[in-house]
Amino acid sequence: MDVILTMKLIRRKFLPKIKQIVFVTLVICIAILSISAVNFYQEGDSGDYVKGAQLYYSWDHFFEVNEDLGKHPLWEGNSKSGIETWRCVTCHGWDYAGVDDFPGIVKSSNLTEAEILEWLNGNQNELHDFSNYFTVTAIEDITEFIKVGVTDYSEIFSEGELANENVDRTYGEELYKNECLSCHSVDGSKINFGTAANPLFVGDFGFDNPKMMLHIVRFGHLEINTGSESSLGWELRDSLSLVGYTELLPRGQRDGAALLDDFDYDDQGDTTDIVNLAIVLVIIVLITVSFVILRERGG
Repeated sequence: MDVILTMKLIRRKFLPKIKQIVFVTLVICIAILSISAVNFYQEGDSGDYVKGAQLYYSWDHFFEVNEDLGKHPLWEGNSKSGIETWRCVTCHGWDYAGVDDFPGIVKSSNLTEAEILEWLNGNQNELHDFSNYFTVTAIEDITEFIKVGVTDYSEIFSEGELANENVDRTYGEELYKNECLSCHSVDGSKINFGTAANPLFVGDFGFDNPKMMLHIVRFGHLEINTGSESSLGWELRDSLSLVGYTELLPRGQRDGAALLDDFDYDDQGDTTDIVNLAIVLVIIVLITVSFVILRERGG
């Protein structure tokens, strides 16, 4: 009898508090889940060149474009197809100097904001009209990136490779250990961007596509808190040294960048699904606990 009375006293004293804690926790979990479901691209103050740089290489992913846009009209007659042909980087390149017959945007930094807008809204070329896909803020961000972030790499790269005089790999190693090691490990193999059969590590990108690597290092990734030059207080020298060091890291593709041409870089490191699943599981557990408590109380 003493045990039963003790249990009843505990229930009367602590059950209301437990219910409150469970309720608040559920509300917090649902709020987090709702926030995580919002588009990756969050509009803030206009003219953010870092966000503009991120939109430059995969705006469709950040706006969650699920419809099949087909091949961009400007790519007719070219072998490329699909959403890739709608991305700025596909035409203008990771070094902003232009790809194939498409023009670069290095000199576009000299244009006024109004002149850049003329190119983005189709007034200069009706086939280059992105006004139906970009928000006003996104256009302002990309415009700021073109004016502030785009850099002339003609003297930094030599035949696609980093010129040694621009790189301090010893300093790059120090930066890597301070900013990258916790996620990528000492040799850069902790995260496999490819598959078990065809692994892709940081070293693959540093060695085979340093221009892409430099862009990601300089401006970060919108979905992942990788930091950027501005947030880390870095200068171009710092980013170049870090990329130079990644060239020395072990690679998964020893015979070259066999998979890099088809690599879907915008999906890498996206942990949204994992986070959502974890939140859902927590909610289920809390609901189950609440149900058990209430059932015992009713009994």
